[in-house]
Amino acid sequence: MPLKISLEKFQETIQQDPIYFFDSVLGCSHWSAQDEILRSVFKNQRTTVKSCHGTGKSYSAARIAHAFLFAYKNSIVVTTAPTFRQVENILWREMRQAASQSKMKLGGNMLKTKFEIDDKWYAIGISSDKDDNFQGFHAEHLLVIADEAAGVPETTMQVIEALMTSAGTRQLLIGNPTNTNGTFCASHKSDLYTKISISCFDTPNFTKNGIKDLTDLLKLTRPELEAMPLVYPELVTPLWAWERAESWGIDSPMFQSRVLAEFPEEGDDTLIKLSHIERALQKEWDEEQWKFRPQRKAIGIDVARKGSDSTVGIAFDNGKMFEKMFSYVGKDTMKTVGHAVALFNDLGFSKEFDTFVVDDTGVGGGVTDRLLELGYNVLPVNNAESASDKEKFRDIKAEIFWNLRQAFLEGSISIHDISRIIQDLSSIRYDYMSSGKLFIVSKKDMKREGLPSPDFADALALAFYGTQMIDGGDAVIETKKTKKEEGDDENSTGTIVGDIFGKRGKF
Repeated sequence: MPLKISLEKFQETIQQDPIYFFDSVLGCSHWSAQDEILRSVFKNQRTTVKSCHGTGKSYSAARIAHAFLFAYKNSIVVTTAPTFRQVENILWREMRQAASQSKMKLGGNMLKTKFEIDDKWYAIGISSDKDDNFQGFHAEHLLVIADEAAGVPETTMQVIEALMTSAGTRQLLIGNPTNTNGTFCASHKSDLYTKISISCFDTPNFTKNGIKDLTDLLKLTRPELEAMPLVYPELVTPLWAWERAESWGIDSPMFQSRVLAEFPEEGDDTLIKLSHIERALQKEWDEEQWKFRPQRKAIGIDVARKGSDSTVGIAFDNGKMFEKMFSYVGKDTMKTVGHAVALFNDLGFSKEFDTFVVDDTGVGGGVTDRLLELGYNVLPVNNAESASDKEKFRDIKAEIFWNLRQAFLEGSISIHDISRIIQDLSSIRYDYMSSGKLFIVSKKDMKREGLPSPDFADALALAFYGTQMIDGGDAVIETKKTKKEEGDDENSTGTIVGDIFGKRGKF
């Protein structure tokens, strides 16, 4: 027969050794860093954890929540994350899974974002978008968990701190170190917090294979990494980190954050901060509002100029990037047109309404001409052309990228982590001329510093620019015409007026 113990003895055992709850109650797997976080939460009032990608952060946070809840009668656990989707579909999915797979039945009433043992004894998941969500939580033993803490608003962090009034309160901040501003970053410099850092090299799939640092990782080959045994297949793998070194570069902010678990080194001249890129990766759209969005779809094409550069096509619908795209190394204009038309058709774009935005500088002109001949709407962009705001920007490229930056700042854009997109976006820098005009640091200067040509960022910026050209009514757009349309002037321009809610003219 099973051994029966009193609730008080059961709780005392968990309080003295919370690992007991993982082993004897949940029966879940766990490794050294997860044990360290669990013990810290029970011992210290404030624990902050910066972690690389794929260490089981939400897995740990959910099971720590259960452990704390059962360790103290009439305790409350409040969990939050930057978006409600993360609360419900990530952290609380782990909460529900931990309960359903538990070695011992936990009892209580498990809902989507609430687990209730009694009226005054429960765990709850709330979004961080409204500060008053955190009002009214009072208990002798209270644990607040902020998952993906770098993205939780500062006003919410202040409210969370206001809950830390009694000796029995606990706080756990956990996430990728993506934002160099705010409470989460400051917590890793504060004496108030017990600080834990988990890089990929601290995780079991690395330690068990003797991979201690970047030198060990980078000397391995893909076949060696693919054949490597994984003790925890669900955690970050050496192959993934090796691929990120190839695609992002070991000096990129994204590699520093997601692989090394370090806050990124970003200068004041960085155009788009990593924290804003992360927010765009997690952006959610209101489904009802999305149904009534304007007709704004565009494919941006950055055409390669040199052998090692990539030709890239990226598509947007308003502020939402499509996951489907194309890229290849080379500058064959007809091949580019073929890829572009295929992407256009695959996405169900309309010749009548939707647009190609082409980097028309140099060889890009051939792509523009052929797409026009095929009857598509085309907006050519020559990066050296004047900006509409000539007092602020040196050229149209600076204006296009600055407007893209504003979309990231406002949280009105969503993107996908595909190929080199993240690396390119985080590497773009800006500066000022002696006249005060803003410009984007050139590809030539970036290559001189050992950075790859930001072709993916260029294509993304062009596509987003195309969706913004008609905004709130009529807009005047200057466009290139083919020789056939204009006679012998290859670079002449025409003016077309388009209506955002009606049929667009041919560009």
